[in-house]
Amino acid sequence: MRSWYAGLMILALVGFTSGCNKSNSGTAGGPGVGHGSGPAASARGHNNAGGAKANATFNLKPSNLSVTQGEKAQLTIGIDRHQFGGSVKLTFPTKIKDVTITGPMEIGMDQNEATLEVAAGPNAEVGEHQMMVQGEGSTGGPPAEAPFTITVKAASSAKSPPAGAAFDVTGKDITIAAGDAAEYEVGIHRAEASKEAVKVGFASLPEGVTVTPKTVTVEPGKTNATFKIAVAANAAPSTSQREIVATPTEGNAVKKQITFKINPPRK
Repeated sequence: MRSWYAGLMILALVGFTSGCNKSNSGTAGGPGVGHGSGPAASARGHNNAGGAKANATFNLKPSNLSVTQGEKAQLTIGIDRHQFGGSVKLTFPTKIKDVTITGPMEIGMDQNEATLEVAAGPNAEVGEHQMMVQGEGSTGGPPAEAPFTITVKAASSAKSPPAGAAFDVTGKDITIAAGDAAEYEVGIHRAEASKEAVKVGFASLPEGVTVTPKTVTVEPGKTNATFKIAVAANAAPSTSQREIVATPTEGNAVKKQITFKINPPRK
């Protein structure tokens, strides 16, 4: 009698401990799981490689990021797979004024992350914004959800050249995938007394990269030069330092060093 009673008490204690350790981060769903309410931090589905598996799940891992009005930044959405072999379609139910998220909205069966581009327009709402990403598995089950933060910073006021210089050159570091093309802008910030035209171009480029046009002349009263950068599909991944050279009609050239990074082709 005592042995039976002791066994019953142990089972009751195990059940109580399991309930105390349950995470409040979300609710799992999918085959064999009832349709509960509340956000799902993980989703259950089928494993394409081995048929239906009731314990196949995945979790999304988005990165936080900061972006300045008028600029762009990268957003990485990672995935933790737990016997889940399917692809995941991504959606963003929350929006920010004048902010767009573009790129491959799917994590493929053989991928562990997706890299997207966040572009903040000149009128993007400044501040810290709580976002949500949802991922729907290709094999069914409720979507996974995960929060992340996008911080939009106000654009800085117009830049001035260093003291004693006729103008200054600005340009961002470049990150681009093999096989892709993108526009690239170089800024020319003149001193008040400077009225010269400035010819802008790249001193050198990585192998497999072309820039059109090769040079742009920024006339007096204008402030930027726009190029189209194209990377060959077979260009090797690399990271190098490159120079933008701005040459005035009279006087010495001004150089701006940037980092030029070529990523592998998009899948």
